[in-house]
Amino acid sequence: MDENAVIPMLSAINDELGTLDLLDSNAGTASRGTSIADTDRAEYQRLLDVHLLGPLALIRAALPQLRSTGRADVIAISSTITREFAKGAAAYTLAKSALEAAALTLAREERQYGIRVNVVAPGLVAT
Repeated sequence: MDENAVIPMLSAINDELGTLDLLDSNAGTASRGTSIADTDRAEYQRLLDVHLLGPLALIRAALPQLRSTGRADVIAISSTITREFAKGAAAYTLAKSALEAAALTLAREERQYGIRVNVVAPGLVAT
């Protein structure tokens, strides 16, 4: 995953829409693995890139701008899979759980800058 790829995207958003004050992260792809035992490392990495590391790269790149507004929101779209922990979707469940943990941590870190962080489709973390 190339974290620098989000920089041109944020520039295009600023050029077209102005200052960013809302960031909605809604990544979606299911796992091709099923159980923890039969899902290979590459599949875990693919799902972490999509559901955790990609959104975090975008959030990290946008934070300076979000902080400068004095009031901004970050919304992380998750899944009810993290409430159910159903078998058969190991990489997806773990990646979405990591996203929710990151959102909760980010909320605690960024509230001092007027940034609210919420998770929608709650599992581990309530909306």
